[in-house]
Amino acid sequence: MLVKTISGYLDAVMEPARHEIRLAQEQAFERIQKVLLKVEEEVAQEGRFMSTEQRMATAENELAKAEEHLLSALGSMYKAVCYIAPQINPLNHVRPIKDIKAEVISKLEKS
Repeated sequence: MLVKTISGYLDAVMEPARHEIRLAQEQAFERIQKVLLKVEEEVAQEGRFMSTEQRMATAENELAKAEEHLLSALGSMYKAVCYIAPQINPLNHVRPIKDIKAEVISKLEKS
């Protein structure tokens, strides 16, 4: 009886989280599919007019851009982790002077 009660409580707590994770997975999958479809269309359209050498040069250029983006993304992800768990940052020796409640304002790109 007690096991069923505990199991019921756990299900009540975990089910919304499972639903959110499932929804996030579906959204990520849709975004990935859209990106890949867009790329396939672009390459099919532009690639017809390129020689083999041009395609190879363009592929190398795209790989260089991808490397830049991945390194930037890695830096952003690590920053987020360091903000969430400052104790993992080996350079963070000191505690903050005081806790400040504030709102973070993002820099907006001017079009």
